[in-house]
Amino acid sequence: MNPMLVARAQGVFNTVCGTWALLSLRSFERYFGPQRLRQEQDWLVRTVSGLLVSCGWSQIRTLPTAECLVQARRLGLGTALTLFAIDLVYVPAGKVRRSHALDAVIEAGWLVAWWRSRTSTGDGSTGAGPAEGRLRRWDRGTCDRSVRFWSRAPAGYGVDRRNRRKEAP
Repeated sequence: MNPMLVARAQGVFNTVCGTWALLSLRSFERYFGPQRLRQEQDWLVRTVSGLLVSCGWSQIRTLPTAECLVQARRLGLGTALTLFAIDLVYVPAGKVRRSHALDAVIEAGWLVAWWRSRTSTGDGSTGAGPAEGRLRRWDRGTCDRSVRFWSRAPAGYGVDRRNRRKEAP
């Protein structure tokens, strides 16, 4: 399985799910159930949703280099494992609705997808080798396409290319 495809698919999934709770908490709670102390727990639901959007966006923007795919894999595995563990603990305990069991199945699917996306070469590579040669020099070593924009210095400032520090004119 292609690790780039897994990273982007999980990124889209996490971004959509996180955005759903941020835009319409009422419809989100209709499916997953209201929190016990609703007003005291809204901040927590919104915080987790914001983190899911951030993780998802990072995975969507991943570059097809071995280093970047390793980071996307860590992020994807960490997110899926955390949500899976929470679902496994709190659904049987009756603390959250049974609809979270579907989320546990989906998160288990992401864990399987990441496990299947590893290479069988044993060298730790992610199968992204040829794409790295097509990247421009300033893209290497960064794992997000937006770094290009932020690495440009404002007018009147010099940039030390080795350390990326701003120097006064």
